[in-house]
Amino acid sequence: MANVLYLRKMGADDDTIKTDVKNHRVRVLENIDIIYKGKKYNMFFEFTQGEHRRYRTTNKRTGAPLKKAVEEIILKDGIYIDTQFEKLEGTWKDGTPYYSSWRKSDLESEFYEEHHAYTKKDILEIVNRYKVGEKFTDVCLIE
Repeated sequence: MANVLYLRKMGADDDTIKTDVKNHRVRVLENIDIIYKGKKYNMFFEFTQGEHRRYRTTNKRTGAPLKKAVEEIILKDGIYIDTQFEKLEGTWKDGTPYYSSWRKSDLESEFYEEHHAYTKKDILEIVNRYKVGEKFTDVCLIE
């Protein structure tokens, strides 16, 4: 039986996106338990489409330094990742717990530096890399 990762469309549909995800922003419907750098998190994932860029400071042919850095597009339909998890901060007098929200920027940077495309396949790979338990086998986009 397939373990399906459901993604909610959060942005605008756009036919100029040349991948199988035609929406600018998608969010995983439920938080996912992951283990990252030896610590367990109940993580929220959101993915957006955008260009991955790099600045070149040397001439391509000669290797000589340039006066001004030149911006280059590495990947037109690249993926950007937003993560969030909650930390228990304490309990109110009535016994209600309260939490603070945090992001995991080193996890986000790790995937950005790998220059993943904004595709269902790459989203599945990103979510499954540190997921605890049964891995997802398919992706379904919902409104």
